Amino acid sequence: MGLLTSQQAARLDPKEKVQLIFQAGLSTAPKADTLSGRGQGMAIAWEKIRDEGGELTVETWAGIGTRFILALPDTTSSPAEILAKSVPITT
Repeated sequence: MGLLTSQQAARLDPKEKVQLIFQAGLSTAPKADTLSGRGQGMAIAWEKIRDEGGELTVETWAGIGTRFILALPDTTSSPAEILAKSVPITT
C-alpha cells in the first residue's frame, strides 16, 4: 500500500523526494489514530497555502534540518490566523 514502488523512488531527484511530504497518505507513524498517522496534515496545509495564492518552499540538509519558507500575499487572512514556530538553522 505504498505511494510508489522502490524502483520509482530510486528514480526521484532530491527535490521530488522532498515534495513527497505533501502527498496525501504519506505517514511515518507506525499506527494511525484519531489525531495522527493518516498522512493528511501536510497535504492539507499545502492545499490551503496554494488556495490563498501562497508558496511553500522546502530546503533540507541531511543531518542538519529542514526549513519551510512560507510566502503569502498581503491580502491573505489576518496575522492572528497564521501560527508558526521558527527556530534557527545553520547551513
